[in-house]
Amino acid sequence: PYNFQFVIDSLSSKDTTQTNLDLHISSLVIRNGVLNYDVLYKPYERNGFSPSHMSFTNISSHIIIYSLTNDALRASINNLAFKEKSGINVRKLSLNTDVTKHNIAINDLLLQMAHSNIAVPKLSATFSRNDKGEINYNSLQFNGYVNAQKVSPLDLQPFIKHDISTLPDVNLIAKADGTTRKTRGSVNLNTSDKGLSLKTSFTLQNIINDSLKGAFSNAVYDMEEMRLQVNHSMIAKLASITDLPEVLQNIGDVDVKGRAKGVRDDFNYAFDVTTSNTGDIDCNGRYANNTLELNAKAKQLSINKLIGYDEIGTLNAEATVKTDFATTDLDCDITDLVYKG
Repeated sequence: PYNFQFVIDSLSSKDTTQTNLDLHISSLVIRNGVLNYDVLYKPYERNGFSPSHMSFTNISSHIIIYSLTNDALRASINNLAFKEKSGINVRKLSLNTDVTKHNIAINDLLLQMAHSNIAVPKLSATFSRNDKGEINYNSLQFNGYVNAQKVSPLDLQPFIKHDISTLPDVNLIAKADGTTRKTRGSVNLNTSDKGLSLKTSFTLQNIINDSLKGAFSNAVYDMEEMRLQVNHSMIAKLASITDLPEVLQNIGDVDVKGRAKGVRDDFNYAFDVTTSNTGDIDCNGRYANNTLELNAKAKQLSINKLIGYDEIGTLNAEATVKTDFATTDLDCDITDLVYKG
């Protein structure tokens, strides 16, 4: 039992007659609140955020509950702020919410942290229910828009073991709207130092059928277009905090264009990779029945820059790879290789 159970018991009504919930709170204000939560049988972690051991301080809030009934909620969080011992610092969280039996709407969500600003102008979903009150997922329609104007690694550090403080801030815009039968969306991500850029649009079909069980198991994916650009400076920063293979640290700036389409266990893909230091690779293939097939064509691939062996120059070749991740078949046709030995 919780150590504040006596407070709950003292406020509990002795009347066991069931009545319909009808609650209104015109203004709930908290100033300089403190809240601790500990799962005593779980060990403490020295660094980072732990959901088993949380300590919140400087809690302040202004919450209005316009209406709370058995099947509806209409409320506003005008301001919620707090600090957590791991370093999380929420300076302001605000939103408006309107929930009924057939609708969920969250509007004007704003999250301001010590170094980040995230806005979610609108998240909404409508749906019908069956005679048992269960959601009919085939009727679900939703719409969402996220504008993360600035997401700083400094605010994410409590959740990540590696030191990511040297990474740049990220700007993210994401949109999605549709139904469980067909959804369209897009993602646009950029770093503040222009070291990384990702743009993609996609279509998802058959996300959910009759229930959440098995969601996405029969989904059809169509990544209509994708472009990823990463410069050498960003690759070096990523290498400093991860075990990035050395060969990837020598390729210079990277520009990847591609698309993919299929279902979870059977999809086709095609990508063109251009690098500033080591040439280009065009590839396409298919993944099906736990087997990956890859067809690649290398154009003026600078082997010397990739592996640091100056005796070998550029390579032009075509290769086919087929693997079930236990065994691998490779067929390679080298049309040109410059050797300086």
